[in-house]
Amino acid sequence: MKDYSNYYGVSTNDRLIHDGKLLFKRSLRGLESYDVLVGTETVRVNIENRFNSSGGYSKYVYTDSELIDYGTPLKWNDENWLVASKPEANAIFKKAEIGFCNHLFPITTIESVRVDTGKLDWRKQPIYEVIEQAKTDYIPCIAESKIITNKTQEAINMPEGQLILTLPYTEHEDIRLDESVILYKENYKIIHIDWTNSYEGKGIIKLTVEREVVEDATS
Repeated sequence: MKDYSNYYGVSTNDRLIHDGKLLFKRSLRGLESYDVLVGTETVRVNIENRFNSSGGYSKYVYTDSELIDYGTPLKWNDENWLVASKPEANAIFKKAEIGFCNHLFPITTIESVRVDTGKLDWRKQPIYEVIEQAKTDYIPCIAESKIITNKTQEAINMPEGQLILTLPYTEHEDIRLDESVILYKENYKIIHIDWTNSYEGKGIIKLTVEREVVEDATS
């Protein structure tokens, strides 16, 4: 390997990293490069299919952006995707698995809102009152009826009526054991929460939910 240190005043390793970054930047103008939205920011990345991914619901993303990390939601081609693995990083770029978000998980927050009553006080100033109202936000998530084993990469069916939901790290009172949630127009209950794929407020959480059986009142 040619020693660049005499020509550029830097070490060979630094020069290789510098050239590698230039090549990666150049690759971001290629056929597998795309713009994705991270919040309101546009980031250029490379995206490629996973070899063992069925249906194209899981891909790899390559990026040098600090905005993309474990559990980051992405908007790509008007679809929601989630960084579902901890990025593998080198000095030039990082690589992570992204999964297609096929559902939205609802969370409801009670907010205090100042409302004009339509009345005036003695100074002819508007009279306001504070009311509480519910605001529902929707978190993109990956809903699956199968789990993939780490060793064999085989898909194993979940028990009948159960789903695994993968969400970006979120702390909310609606995410707790025995909490009910409507998914696919049916009632489910959270029966397990796995926080082990999160750290320092980022990453992902996995919820196991079970379809609730509605008893027939006439029986």
